[in-house]
Amino acid sequence: MFRKSTIITVIICLGFISLPFFVHAEDTNDSLNQQILNTHDLFESGLTGNTASDPIDVVAIRLIKYALGFIGIVLIVFILWSGFQWMTSGGNTDKVNKAKKRLIAAVIGAIIIFIAYAIADFVFTAVYQAMTEDNTV
Repeated sequence: MFRKSTIITVIICLGFISLPFFVHAEDTNDSLNQQILNTHDLFESGLTGNTASDPIDVVAIRLIKYALGFIGIVLIVFILWSGFQWMTSGGNTDKVNKAKKRLIAAVIGAIIIFIAYAIADFVFTAVYQAMTEDNTV
């Protein structure tokens, strides 16, 4: 029994180690971020928080990205917390129902966050292209 579980554990570990080698994802080309944020980056320019010199679109994009990122982290914590509570409920239906409701709410929240990010990205791309008179959206 010990030998069988050791072999299974080694196979699973080798699978996880070799998993990144099989990922051939396309590199993202987020031209809006490259054009706006890289030219006005506070960290690369050496400024320490003087956002008055940044255009309003750069400040808005950063604010939205940081807010959505923070909310995404909170949603991951809720999903992990719900999964842990569900696994350790020990058959208690109240704990299972509470964890299930929290998990469903977190997944719905994640979907809303992804949609909000897509809409914000589309709007900022359209506004930037309209400002530069490149009318291809």
